[in-house]
Amino acid sequence: MSRPSISLQSLRSALPHIPSCPASQASSSRSFSTSPVAGEMKKKHRWMKTRAEREADKPKKQAQIGRPDYILGSINAVPNVHGRVQGPAVLVDPWQNCRLARILIHPQTVWNSPVPDYAKGERPQHLIPGLAESDKQMLFGALPHVSTALKYDPNATPEIREQAVQEEMDKQDKQTEMMYRVLDLRNASRKEINKLNRRRIIEEFGGGKGVGCSFVQVALSTMKIRGLNEHVMEAPNDIQNRLTMRAEIFHRAKLLKYIRKKWPNQYETLLYDCGLHRRTVEGELKTML
Repeated sequence: MSRPSISLQSLRSALPHIPSCPASQASSSRSFSTSPVAGEMKKKHRWMKTRAEREADKPKKQAQIGRPDYILGSINAVPNVHGRVQGPAVLVDPWQNCRLARILIHPQTVWNSPVPDYAKGERPQHLIPGLAESDKQMLFGALPHVSTALKYDPNATPEIREQAVQEEMDKQDKQTEMMYRVLDLRNASRKEINKLNRRRIIEEFGGGKGVGCSFVQVALSTMKIRGLNEHVMEAPNDIQNRLTMRAEIFHRAKLLKYIRKKWPNQYETLLYDCGLHRRTVEGELKTML
């Protein structure tokens, strides 16, 4: 039995009809794959928008000359050199020589200070908080002398007696150096340094009244605001501490308003001692937080 012959024409007719695509339409299909080009245009548009915003901000920065800084308590200025805004500067900064700035100890200043040369008789500038003056006299004054006196043997020969006393004095010097190294404020944390600053503020501004004095509260609030400002500058996404700093600014303003009403003669002196300008604490506070 012979097989039926299948022609090429019959096979072609059995296939479904597919319309042919013109060459112009085939070339236009490439326009759909434009995501990289669109992305580049979007980036360029975003960059141009940011540049336009920067150009629009220049007059605003120039208009901020003499604007009060409610955080630091100074008056800012924006110098314009050769038509370019160089950045914020300080027009009036009462903090530099104020009474509060002189008694505060910055943690970075303590940690970056050089190690004392104990062989030349140098001693740490500050010791850890909690060490009273009587404790210092006992540790570094009375105790070495008592220990040396106990080694004195009146029955020994002068040579042996002097040798024993000299050895004991060298031993006490090494122990004193070790105690100084342990009690040095360079080993303290930021929290302990702030505790020492708090104690120094109470002694300086308290006048024997303690921490409940309004003048002490203003000085402590100023120290806390400046510390929070440094932290927020390093961690701008820390919203909680930013809000805490804002609340502390208004709290300080309320304290100063109370002091101005009750002790008007001491109000200006307190502002000068805390390094604050009147425009930064009076009136409506518009903190840029």
